[in-house]
Amino acid sequence: DTQFALLGKQTDVFLFFANCGFVVSDALMFKVGKFLTPFGYFQENIRVEWMNKFPDEPLALTDDVLVPTSTLGILMKGSIPLMGLRWEYALYSGNGGRLDTGEDDERDTGMIRYDNFADNNHNKSLGGRIGVAPIPSMRLGYSQYHARVGDEDSIYKDVEANIRGVDFGFKDVFSSIRGQFEYRAEYSHSEVTNISYRGEPVFDNKRSGVFTFVAYRPLLIKNEFFKNLEYLIRYDTLDTPTNGPLMDMERWTIAFDYWLLSSVVI
Repeated sequence: DTQFALLGKQTDVFLFFANCGFVVSDALMFKVGKFLTPFGYFQENIRVEWMNKFPDEPLALTDDVLVPTSTLGILMKGSIPLMGLRWEYALYSGNGGRLDTGEDDERDTGMIRYDNFADNNHNKSLGGRIGVAPIPSMRLGYSQYHARVGDEDSIYKDVEANIRGVDFGFKDVFSSIRGQFEYRAEYSHSEVTNISYRGEPVFDNKRSGVFTFVAYRPLLIKNEFFKNLEYLIRYDTLDTPTNGPLMDMERWTIAFDYWLLSSVVI
C-alpha cells in the first residue's frame, strides 16, 4: 500500500506496507517485509484508508506518535481453538524505533521514529499480540512491544522503549434496533528510558492514549437509502510528557458514512 501527497511543489510518497507471506494453515502464517504492526486491533485491521470509517486516525495512533504504524521484519501469526474459545496470536521482530534526541529540533526530543530502515543499532524489536473471542461478535486483546532505540555508538545506546496496550471490540446485528451496532476501544501506553538530553534535566518520557467509538447502521430497515447510512461518534485522547514536543489533546469526532457497495464508501 502506497500513499501520495502534494506538499507545496513536492510529491511525498509513503509506503505503508509491502510484504510477501506464506500460509501454512489457519494456525500459522508468515510475513516478511514491511507489514502493518499487529499492535492492538486498529493498526493492522482498520488503519488503512479504505477500512477506516473516520477521515483520520485516533490521536495516539497517528503515524508513529505512540505506536509503530509498520515494522520492517518478520511476522508469525495465526488463530487457534483452545478451551472452547478462538484465540489469535501474532509474534514479530524487526528494526526497532530510532530515538530522536532533539538535535535538529528540540521540540522532537524523546520521540521515537519508526522509519528505521537502516537500523541504528544491532538490536531488533520484539512484539506480539494475543487475542480471544469469548463470543463470535466480541474480541479482546493485549499487545506488547520492546526495542532498544538509541544509536549504537552514543550516550543513548541503552535507551529502551516499552509499549503496552489493550483493545476491545464488539460488532453484531440486532433486530431490536433494526440494524448493526459496533463498539471499539483501545488504550496504549509507552515508556521510554528516562535520560537527560543535551545536559537538560532528566526527561520523564511517558505517553498514553485512548480511543473509543460507537457506530450504528440500520441494515434491517426497508428504505434502500437510509439502510446504507452509518452514524458514528468517536472520543480520543493523547497524554504526553510535560516538557515534550506535543501537547495533551482531547477531541470528539462525529461522522456519517454512506455505503455504495460493501467496499465503496463516501
